[in-house]
Amino acid sequence: MKRFFATAFLTFCAGSYAATQHEAHTHGLAELNVAYDAQQLIIELRSPAANLIGFEHEPQNIDQQVEVENLIRSIQAPENYFVVPPSCALNSIDFSSPFTGADDFGRDRPEEEGAHHDEHEHHEEHHEEREEHGHHEHEEEHEGEHGSENHKDIVVSYEWDCADKNLSAIGVNLFRVYPGIEKIDAQWIVSGKQGAKVLTKSSSNLQF
Repeated sequence: MKRFFATAFLTFCAGSYAATQHEAHTHGLAELNVAYDAQQLIIELRSPAANLIGFEHEPQNIDQQVEVENLIRSIQAPENYFVVPPSCALNSIDFSSPFTGADDFGRDRPEEEGAHHDEHEHHEEHHEEREEHGHHEHEEEHEGEHGSENHKDIVVSYEWDCADKNLSAIGVNLFRVYPGIEKIDAQWIVSGKQGAKVLTKSSSNLQF
């Protein structure tokens, strides 16, 4: 059941993402997808990196590198972002970093020696490939400050296992943590019902 629900949620998110692709990459705007069924809660956050750290290019100095590292640490503490029912226990976090040198992570993946070895080899191959094309990518990245090649989105997905059969509300603290977020387009599927709401700093909670 959980695997089916997770697959259905990913389909829901993919449909939502495809439906908004015609809209421009908008700083200040983020997207939140929420699903709850069979006592499983999934929340996916999508946001331009500029909303969270103030820039979208590769870190160009130590201060910007620290900003990226702080963001990655913050992402691993969803209790700073969301207020979920006390009966919910965090099960997994999936995050893919758009920045070179910043590690992706998934808390639900087993810590296996072989998996780490493969991942290390993958990062080495990826690094070599970037070195080979680095000059070309550097030129493209600086063609224009607002060019589409500069856009970097942060996408992170959280999954909780909950004891409650129903979900009535979720608190969203993203505006407090990231002042660069001005508006959040939220969509949800909760216990078979769908809904949507535009969240703002003055109205940041979701009621289902």
